[in-house]
Order: sequence, then C-alpha cells, then structure tokens
Amino acid sequence: MTIDGGGPEGLPEPTPSTDDITGWILSLAAQQLLDITGDGWDAATVLLPYLNLGIQEIINLKPDAYTETAAVALNGGPRNEVPSGAFRIIDAVCNLGADGVVQGKAITPLLKEQLDSIFPGWMQFTPTAPLETPAAATGTAATSGGSMADGTYYYVITAVNSYGETVAGTESDGVEISGGAGAGKITLSWTAISGATSYKIYRSTTSGTYATPALMGTATTGAYTDTALAASTGAPPTGSSSLTGVDYVVIDPRNPKVFYAFPVPVAPGIQKIQIVVSTAATEIDEVDGTFPLDDTFRPACVDYIIFRALAEETTIPGALAKSGAFWNKFLQDLGLTTNAEKQSEGKE
Repeated sequence: MTIDGGGPEGLPEPTPSTDDITGWILSLAAQQLLDITGDGWDAATVLLPYLNLGIQEIINLKPDAYTETAAVALNGGPRNEVPSGAFRIIDAVCNLGADGVVQGKAITPLLKEQLDSIFPGWMQFTPTAPLETPAAATGTAATSGGSMADGTYYYVITAVNSYGETVAGTESDGVEISGGAGAGKITLSWTAISGATSYKIYRSTTSGTYATPALMGTATTGAYTDTALAASTGAPPTGSSSLTGVDYVVIDPRNPKVFYAFPVPVAPGIQKIQIVVSTAATEIDEVDGTFPLDDTFRPACVDYIIFRALAEETTIPGALAKSGAFWNKFLQDLGLTTNAEKQSEGKE
C-alpha cells in the first residue's frame, strides 16, 4: 500500500468528511511523508503501528483522552487501587448499591491537602456501621377495614437511610385472616432501627419467598397497616447498601493508580463506588479499523506518525530535525508546552 500519486492503495483520499477516520489519518500522513521524503510508506506495516503508538502516547500525556467507568469494591480502609489494566483514576462519580449497578450519593474528588483542611486526621476516622436489619414484625389481623382476602400472610421489613436499603429482616410469623370476606387488614409493628429514615414492607403468602411483586409500601415509624389486596412491585434486596457511603475520594497525582475513600469503608468488599479511569485503547489492526479516540485528536495522530517515520529515516538529510518539528506540532495539537516554549517562558 504505497503512494502512487493519490492516497495509499486501499485508503481514502484525506478528506475531512470521510467516516473512515483511521484511513483518513493514514492517508494524510502518507501524503505528507511523500512530499517530504519522496518515498512511499506502507500503511499497514509501517504507518498503522505508528498510529497505535501515537494513540497510546496521547493517552499517556492526556489521560482523559480515553476513559472507562468502573465499579470498585472498596477495601476495609482508606487506601484503594484502580482495577487491573487501568492507568490512573480520573474521577469519582457516586456510591453504588450492593449490586454494583444502582447509583447512589454523589462523590466529590479532592486533593489530599483539601481533605486535610476539611477533616484533619481523616485517615483515622471511624466509619459508621451499616444499619441493622429489622427484627421480625408482629402482626394483628382484622376482618374489616381493608381489601385482603382470607389467608395466611408473611412479612419482612427492611430499613432505609440516605445511602440505601438493608437486606430483609427476620420474617414475621404467619398472620391469618379468616372470615373477612375479602375485607381484611393486618396491622404490623416492629422495633425501630437507629439511623433509619424509613422502612419498606414486603409481603408473601409463602414463607421465605418474596419474589417481585412483594413490596407493599413504606413507613417512617415502626408501624404499618396492610389493607391492600395485592402487592405493588419490587422484592427485598440481596445485599445491603445502607452503609455510611463515601463522600470524598482523594486523588494523588503522584501516585495515580491509588486513591483514598472517606469516610473510611467499614470492611473489605462491602461498599462499592463508581469511578472513571484511564485505560489503554484497543489497538487498531486494520487500515480501516475503528479510531478509538475523539475526532479532535486526528491532527495530533497525523503529526505523531510523521514524527516517528522521520525519526527512523536515515537516508534523508535533516530528517531528524524535521522529526523534532513534528513532535513539537504533536504537543501543540494536544495543548501542551514544547521545550522551546518552556525555555522562552523561563527567559521572560
């Protein structure tokens, strides 16, 4: 695939409107190299590997150029690490439920110095434990005042705070309605849980089985009257998300694979948060493969390819100096300062 007066064979002409971004980059780089060196450059075996190197260099210099979100189970202490394969933490988003999917309270990322000023001694902070699960509710049946059919009903209660919901508490004894002719109701009571802001009440006609729909309603105190004929929706969670939750994540620029959570997690693997991490992009293996970065990085990729190609060129006079010029263009494309600019600023 060499230059023959147009784009390289199998590559598009370098027009900005093309959807083939990878081919556009390779074609433009090849044409500029032809103008500089008078030689053709193989797109698949030479220029494409340079493009992959350029993409990685962009991510190294601008870590937010290629990111992914990740659900992380925190350690039982402040210090945590990004998942395997990630280069650094970019942002902390929110707390997650026990399933690692449901989003909860937002997290504020800070530098260590900032959190030190807000909470001195934060690394020695003792976290608040999760809410206790409610004990079994006591139920009293009545044959009027509701719309429940005759039968035996079972209940479990969960406690809720601003961070989430506990697992189901102990199941109540069966509460029987008899002779209500479809007008029954059941009044429940249970011991309030310290720190809970509300409770969810789940009902079943089969002991130990609470598949959706099982949620009957919510209460703000340790009492609830069930008058409904049928449950509305939902089932008790399989894991508690009622932990204190993480308010802040400390990001250390000097050690970007490590971050610190505050308040300190209670125990390993219980609390989960969502973070944004910088990762390596999948290498492009075809000249028309998908370009993984934002389109705005196209000029930087073209300049990087030319920089690498000229740096390897030994037969062209002045190739190394031209290579350096394209490296500076590459940095400028990324909004970064070149060595010459740094020296100029130092003299002012």
